[in-house]
Amino acid sequence: MEAVFEAFVAQELRKQLSDEYQLRTQSTSKALVRYNGKRLFTLKPDLLIEQNKQPVFVMDTKWKLLDASDEQNKFGLSQADFYQMYAYGQKYLKGEGSLFLIYPATEQFSKPIPYSFDFDNKLRLWVVPFEIKIESESLLHLPDGYDLFR
Repeated sequence: MEAVFEAFVAQELRKQLSDEYQLRTQSTSKALVRYNGKRLFTLKPDLLIEQNKQPVFVMDTKWKLLDASDEQNKFGLSQADFYQMYAYGQKYLKGEGSLFLIYPATEQFSKPIPYSFDFDNKLRLWVVPFEIKIESESLLHLPDGYDLFR
């Protein structure tokens, strides 16, 4: 289901993005490290939003149910996913900008988690729901201030 969700989100976002942005899927232009001149551990974010061929936002989809009211248990978020997003932010955004983890919207998770997770003052991670709709456009619910769509 993870791959199906990722493909569906990409398809829907591509239709809805403003013309000034481009969507790339499974970008492989960066690696975690270099060893003896070779790139090792390719970093492949699910979605990369670019503007004028420059990365603007890195997004990754997760097929997992969150509970926005369960702060005590970190909403059901995974530490490994945060490490992964941190690496994406360092390599694709040069340590500055916004990253998004996208989960399916549910009754327990219908709005973005209200505060960003700040890796530092320049790099932040948002956790946002994607509302799947069958008969109309599906919606990515972004925090206030992020206007990517037509």
